[in-house]
Amino acid sequence: ILEQEMMIERCDRFLARIAPHPTIRAFLTLLGDQTHRHALALGHMRRQCFAELQNSRVLTQGIMLLRRLERVVDGLPVDPSHLESYESMCEVVQKNEQLYHDLAEQSQSPRRTAMYRQLAREEHIHFVLLRDFCRTLGRCLSAQMAGSEAQAVTV
Repeated sequence: ILEQEMMIERCDRFLARIAPHPTIRAFLTLLGDQTHRHALALGHMRRQCFAELQNSRVLTQGIMLLRRLERVVDGLPVDPSHLESYESMCEVVQKNEQLYHDLAEQSQSPRRTAMYRQLAREEHIHFVLLRDFCRTLGRCLSAQMAGSEAQAVTV
C-alpha cells in the first residue's frame, strides 16, 4: 500500500512538472502533497500524521483550483496523453479507496481501523477531484479539437 501511495505521489509530481498551465501544476501539486501525507501516515502509523489527515483542506483547495481552471477552459492547452495519464491515476485512486475500506473491515486494531477509514475518505476526495479535473480537461480538449477542425475547414 505504501509503495502504491508513493507511486501515485511520484505521478502527481511528475505530471505537475510538465503541466502546461500554473493552475494545473498547483492542482497536481496539491494532490501530490496529500498523497505524501498518506504515505507518511501509512509508513509510520503516527498519531501526528493521522491528525494532519483529519485537518486536511485538500477538498476546499481542490475545488477552488478547479473553479479557476473552468474560467480559462477555452484557452487551456491539453495534451491528450496527459489526460489519459490523469484518467489512469483516477482509476488507481479509486482502487486504493476500496482497498482502504477493505483494510478497515479486516483490521483488529481500532486505531488502524480509524486510520484506514480516514484514508478511504481522503482517497474518495482525491478521486472526486481527479474525476472532475479530467472532465474539465476533457471539455478543454474537445474545445481544442473543435477549434482545430474549424480552422481546417476554413483553410
